[in-house]
Amino acid sequence: MGINLTNEVHFTIIDNYDFTKPIKWYILKTKENTPLPSPRVYHSTDICKYGKAHNMIILFGGRDRSENTLNDCWGLRKHGDNTWEWISASYEEGYKPKKRFQHTITFYYNFLIVLGGRKSSDYEQMPIEIFDTSTSKWIGIYNYNIFRHTAWIYENFIYIHGGFLLNILGAEINNVMKKIDLSKIFNALNIKLESIMIEKPKESENNNPIELNIDLTKSIKNNDKKDPKEIITLYIKSSDQLLNCKVLCNINDRFNAIVNKVIEKEPSIIEKVGFFLCNGNKINEYMTIKDNKLEDGNIVLLNIID
Repeated sequence: MGINLTNEVHFTIIDNYDFTKPIKWYILKTKENTPLPSPRVYHSTDICKYGKAHNMIILFGGRDRSENTLNDCWGLRKHGDNTWEWISASYEEGYKPKKRFQHTITFYYNFLIVLGGRKSSDYEQMPIEIFDTSTSKWIGIYNYNIFRHTAWIYENFIYIHGGFLLNILGAEINNVMKKIDLSKIFNALNIKLESIMIEKPKESENNNPIELNIDLTKSIKNNDKKDPKEIITLYIKSSDQLLNCKVLCNINDRFNAIVNKVIEKEPSIIEKVGFFLCNGNKINEYMTIKDNKLEDGNIVLLNIID
């Protein structure tokens, strides 16, 4: 899209590229006779990895040829037949996002976070806004007036650096990196992470999953001997291994205790695993591995797509 205000999408291929040679760029062709975003500048894009917008390139806002500020949202999706298509996002009734440009968008699971930017007036307040791609609902929170900055999300924090801060005296260069705790915001807004969806690991044709059956009812002590039992499925995913582990456990056993016991029984797992997904009657949880150890405090409630 760029400074000439077109609605073209350009891409390059960098796999095994010789960077001593000039980079070759291509124009991405989309399906014929399908809607396109209007030509614009100062918009923001990001890739969604969760929920209904999984693997879509999302575009929000910007300014058009007539210098009108925009608040529309589009998703660029690749179909199974290798064709690409722009899809305009519809908004539910109620709160609508501010029109803005020179902002940033970042994804916190399936939630789009819009931060900063400007409108026609530099002194107009710009709230941080959250768009749930699963429900098409927007919500606005406190103002954060910054533009031409960069922002990224790591774990539960959004980091902001550079750009210009707006105040009654005008624009001031921002040379301080700041971070916002998204978990506190979501808790305060009572936005439950159960609405987050993550795809269950898919089995590859050339790599059949390993299946284990483990009885943990005797391994994990529980005060209530009459505690009912359940069989849960522990999906263990890495780049080269998928393990479907059927675990018999006490229904009130904690997920991290279950995972630790599985690792004790199969120590080779921890060297390869990227994350654990557990789906049972009472347990829907997620854990990651970092430095060959379970990541403490990184358990998030999830719904799993079957």
